[in-house]
Amino acid sequence: MKFFTLLSIVCTFTFVIIFNHNGFSQMPTHPNIIMIYIDDLNDYTNYLEGHPQVETPNINRIVESGVAFTNAYCSSPGCGPSRTSMLSGKDCLYTKVYNNNDFHGAFRSNFNEANANEIVYTLPEVLKSSSEYFTYSIGKVFHSESGNDYDKSPTPMCEKTKSWNRMSSLIESEEFTAISESYLQYADYDWGMIPDSLERYLQDVQITDTAVQFINDVGMGSADICDKSFFLAFGIHKPHTPRLIPEKYFLPYYVNALDDKIAYNSSTMDSGYNGVVMPPQPETMWADFYALPENGIAQIMATTGDQEMFFNAYLNSLPTLPVLDASVSPEENFEMLLENERAKYVMGYLAATKFLDVQIGRLLDTLQQYPEIYNNTIIILVSDHGYSLGEKRHYTKWALWDTDVRVPLIFSGPGVIENGIVDATVSLIDIMPTICDIAGVSLPNFPDGSNYVDGISFKNLIINPNAFFNKPAISSYRRNSGNGSCFPHYSVQQDGYQYIRYHNNNDAGELTPCDASSTNYDEELYYVGVNREVDPNEWNNLASDPNNAPIIEYLSSFLPGNPNYLKESMKVDINLQGALPCFAPHSGKLKMKAKLYSTTGATLSSALMANYNFIWTNSATVLIKNSTKFTFNMSSIPLDYYTSNSTLRFYLKVTDKITGDIVALKTYEVFINPSNIPALDFTPDLNGQTLTINDVSVSGDYNTIAWDLGDGTASEIYNPLTHTYSGQGTFPILQTVNYGNSCTLQKQKTVYIKYVTDVFCEGSHYLLPDGSIATTPGKYTANLTSVSGTDSVFIFKLNYATGCDEILRYSITNDESEINNENISNSLFNVYPNPVNNTLFVKRTSANQQADIQLYTMGGQLLNTFQMQPEEYFIEIPMSNYASSMYLLKIIEQSDLNVFTIIKNQ
Repeated sequence: MKFFTLLSIVCTFTFVIIFNHNGFSQMPTHPNIIMIYIDDLNDYTNYLEGHPQVETPNINRIVESGVAFTNAYCSSPGCGPSRTSMLSGKDCLYTKVYNNNDFHGAFRSNFNEANANEIVYTLPEVLKSSSEYFTYSIGKVFHSESGNDYDKSPTPMCEKTKSWNRMSSLIESEEFTAISESYLQYADYDWGMIPDSLERYLQDVQITDTAVQFINDVGMGSADICDKSFFLAFGIHKPHTPRLIPEKYFLPYYVNALDDKIAYNSSTMDSGYNGVVMPPQPETMWADFYALPENGIAQIMATTGDQEMFFNAYLNSLPTLPVLDASVSPEENFEMLLENERAKYVMGYLAATKFLDVQIGRLLDTLQQYPEIYNNTIIILVSDHGYSLGEKRHYTKWALWDTDVRVPLIFSGPGVIENGIVDATVSLIDIMPTICDIAGVSLPNFPDGSNYVDGISFKNLIINPNAFFNKPAISSYRRNSGNGSCFPHYSVQQDGYQYIRYHNNNDAGELTPCDASSTNYDEELYYVGVNREVDPNEWNNLASDPNNAPIIEYLSSFLPGNPNYLKESMKVDINLQGALPCFAPHSGKLKMKAKLYSTTGATLSSALMANYNFIWTNSATVLIKNSTKFTFNMSSIPLDYYTSNSTLRFYLKVTDKITGDIVALKTYEVFINPSNIPALDFTPDLNGQTLTINDVSVSGDYNTIAWDLGDGTASEIYNPLTHTYSGQGTFPILQTVNYGNSCTLQKQKTVYIKYVTDVFCEGSHYLLPDGSIATTPGKYTANLTSVSGTDSVFIFKLNYATGCDEILRYSITNDESEINNENISNSLFNVYPNPVNNTLFVKRTSANQQADIQLYTMGGQLLNTFQMQPEEYFIEIPMSNYASSMYLLKIIEQSDLNVFTIIKNQ
């Protein structure tokens, strides 16, 4: 583990920031910084698991040596506003840049007396002004590459004003652009596959060449960096359009214009894809888009650019349409061709991501050639915003859903814990104060002495990923024209919730004048889950449920003009006394107690808690209680509610008694109604060595489903359908569902694959042991005496000359077992990521008792034990040495048992 000394780190959009040392014999007192800044990168990285076929091994190198954030958000879903905000450390309310049209050429022209924002500082400027850093910009860092806030006067390099001592801007030539664009499949498309021979001419390759040369010069001691540490901002343009990417980076399923092959995946297993995996869609494609207000701001945002129109136009331009499936109607074939075009769009993005990852690898390889530099380097990777690839019929940025506003963010280097995962919510405007905090560089103030930056340092999180940090993130956007162009629109993210508020142009018309007094809002509320375990695709809009009013009230209190804007938040927890059964009965009592924390994470005493109101409400009754303790009679739930719902939700709102302002909120969900218990079943069938799972049935309510196919293959798909085993053996197939208050239910059936010799060849047929005759290859039922149960013989081919070696017998037993873990309490533990690759993290909401942790195979074999001490909130469990399969994790705290089914990836 490495420890931070005096470091200064700054993140801007997708970038890796690296602090590095000069090639001098005397080490500088401050680490160097390299900021690798990526444009338009969403969660398509291996660590965020945004796509199962994405390849980012070099980003993984940074993750493994540092801390990765899973809930980092940009301040605006567009290049201009996001970069302006992040590099200045100010929210969009101050910058007045909400879209690219708001950005006026050079960076500083956006800050003036007319906008009441004439005071502005930038991250590189603050570092340079500290007299500790030489600042160098390569590629796109600020929104305007040519206006990268660089002093172009003949002033000596070490005396430059503004942000940079040195700047390199590389643009592809018009000749090369013409050549590369000739490979576009269609004039209105902005992606395509180019020959590998053209790679060396691409802008990002040349930018990386320049950065690599600079590192080499520093390592050799030949770089003039004004006798200081350096801050290198390294701006990678991809995966921003145009995405003209060399052929070698594409998945093998890419098809040309008139190919009659299907490019998208139709396999239902987690491995063995036969095409590119498409972004998730509801059961009815784009049902979530059509559920939005018709022609409202949300739908208008979603169809910005209208890529679907281009797909249709391209296909309609073809003289003859390829036939992908001769058995379907022309209309169905056209829909399949449309999906092919969507698939190629996704593959273009995946190729661009793989391409940019290679550039990062080139830079990392160069750094590692100079250990003195590399070992004193902090790496931060971040993106300016996300990007959508067909979700909600949306194919770009410029919207406020998770796909557009959530970004990768990674810190790595001395003082940063290795292989850490942070699930706390952070904003990119927090990066400037964090870097200055680490580097020991003072933040600027306004002339009146007040704080200049809008963000808050999260330095403690890169040292301890479980440190307390409780501050919602805000993303803002205003359209250029039409409805939605008068006022900013916002999303607020915290504790797994995403609240979006659209401010219509008064009556929502296109031409009506702007009226600031208008409060014509559209709202969306999603609970995606802290680890995206609930509604990761934002398909279930909760805003219309009046029970969720406290959540909306709390999250909207962080919007501009409201009391909590840009503030850290207090935190409240709900502690339940005793254990819950799988479903809380319609009798008895639930005893709950509030625990309040300050904005620094300190537990408030009873005396201090007396300054606040603790207001309890619930989703089933009109009962309102104001107390730190709450006893709820389950029998008070109306019978029709209890029998027709699966959950009961409690809301605890904390307000300041003097101001009345809301300061904290907690929701707590209890599963009710035992009639909702799932019932499981499935039918395994073997054809040779290929398993088909039929008749999958899960009745009742459940949270997650998982499969273990007995040979290390795991799946979280409802019906895995087919799987081919590598050879003979005994394969227990385990179906597991998590349901209710942290309970699991499992059903297991076993298949046997065994080569046999008790089938005989006689002339032109096979004689089976029971006297039946097989004359052609296929599957036959026979009562073979050597194995009990219903046995079958599968004949691969008729080959009498070589005997019966090609015959395979398999047996599906009639034995099955069902396991129902009903004695499990509601979980105060969070276990993630799941599925897991290398490290499993166990986190609990409160710590006052020792917790014993046991890891088992699904067959009950104890593999390892761990302990969380009473004062510990967080523990890491190494999983890299275990085979790909399913495991049980049992956590025992006093008499409470928590059981989790863990899926281990390969």
